[in-house]
Amino acid sequence: MPSQGELYIVLTNKEAKGKKGALLAMVKGTVSEQVVSILEQMPNRLRKKVKEVTLDLAPTMERIARRAFPNAKLVSDRFHVQQLAGMPFSSFALNIDGKLSSRRTRRWNWPENWEQLYPPDIGER
Repeated sequence: MPSQGELYIVLTNKEAKGKKGALLAMVKGTVSEQVVSILEQMPNRLRKKVKEVTLDLAPTMERIARRAFPNAKLVSDRFHVQQLAGMPFSSFALNIDGKLSSRRTRRWNWPENWEQLYPPDIGER
């Protein structure tokens, strides 16, 4: 079932390596005040033990992480960094490809009135 625009913050225990105990919490929404109030229900001593938080590049996520996990090192996730770094190259490639495509189209597509430009020779068989 598609998410229909719903966003969640997922807390995992990296040391569990995807096994039992890996999923710690799943919080619906990204409004920093609401998410922080939910995460603050965790004991402070546990939140202070968090060493690292991997997050996307949204300022809201940074605010949540800093308030909920004050001792954690914040790390931007690789996917979003690569996506951001690749944007100028993608834009450039699309621009170049579009220019090349339009040249190829003009060069190889027959004009709509080609029969008028090149009438068939009646004498051919």
